[in-house]
Amino acid sequence: MTRPTTFASFPRQWTPVAPASALAARGLLARTVDSVPLVFVRDNDGKASALVDRCPHRSVKLSLGTRTPEGCVQCPFHGWRYDAEGACVDIPFNSDARKQAVRASVVPCREAGGLLWVFTEADPVEVVPFPE
Repeated sequence: MTRPTTFASFPRQWTPVAPASALAARGLLARTVDSVPLVFVRDNDGKASALVDRCPHRSVKLSLGTRTPEGCVQCPFHGWRYDAEGACVDIPFNSDARKQAVRASVVPCREAGGLLWVFTEADPVEVVPFPE
């Protein structure tokens, strides 16, 4: 089954987005690729990841939020937190929430040659290997 892509102009390919140095260790970086807003974050080991810049809860830009000490992206609206895999890891003030039912869309990300690269398909079933 082929999944629709959100990157209409150049789907399913590795694309350079920004200098890797633009993504601070403890910050977020917002970029747009083919009209798709993305937010980049580094985990505590320094590995970069990318999510579609939209909270699945209320569609607020995640890039307006913060990076938590755990390396998650925290939405500025209600404080929901998403890890590098898009999993919702915290919904404040609601311990009974079904966090596993909420996911942010992940865009595969690599850091190579001093650049941040993304694979132009959100939540792909299969990723074309990054050229080495």
